[in-house]
Amino acid sequence: MATSDLRSLNSRDLVQINFGRMLGFYTKDFRAADVVSAVDYLTLVCLNMDLPGEAGRRNANLCWEALRELVLETREFSKLIGDIRPDGQRIRGIIEERGSLIGLTEENDFINTVTIQAASFAEENGRTTDAVLLYHLAGEYDTVVAIVSRALS
Repeated sequence: MATSDLRSLNSRDLVQINFGRMLGFYTKDFRAADVVSAVDYLTLVCLNMDLPGEAGRRNANLCWEALRELVLETREFSKLIGDIRPDGQRIRGIIEERGSLIGLTEENDFINTVTIQAASFAEENGRTTDAVLLYHLAGEYDTVVAIVSRALS
């Protein structure tokens, strides 16, 4: 890790620290061992999502992307995203429990922003089992059937 990766220039040519990248570097060593702490640290990226204009959206998108990467990297789907009981009731995961901190207060926002996009990435990269499980957790059962059918044919 080069220190120059953490620094950049803002619009007034002043040096600034790339907070999101710094948190990414910091959490890299313990992500798999302690996903709860990793989520808590990555959630800090959303602290500035209330900035006006593009800056706020950029911080929120960076946070959501980091959380999706954490889900795919650790494969702790039920802990991070949640689970579905046999009776169909949804159990919230760690990320969804922090929804208000990351600007995803509605269940559908969380499912669309984190779960479905992580599932899509997994599918595009040939991770069929991960994609099926993530789409299942998102309630996208038609997509699950389509992926399984393609895999079996």
